[in-house]
Amino acid sequence: MINKTYRLADGGVITASTATEFVSKLHQSSYFEQGGPDRDYMISFAERYNQMHGVVLDTSTPESFLSSLIDQHYVQLIE
Repeated sequence: MINKTYRLADGGVITASTATEFVSKLHQSSYFEQGGPDRDYMISFAERYNQMHGVVLDTSTPESFLSSLIDQHYVQLIE
């Protein structure tokens, strides 16, 4: 698989070849949650995002989660 590079709204950068790998790396870099499954992290992230921005992110799959983050301009594909 080919790696893609994403820039986060906070200035961070994640390089991943799949949406699952992206979510895992986003989770690892989190200030809020260090442990637990990536699935639980996606749901917690989406809840915080909804509280802050009033937007519902799709957490049904890592692919849909990443797509939602891109649609909301939280993540930008740079490569």
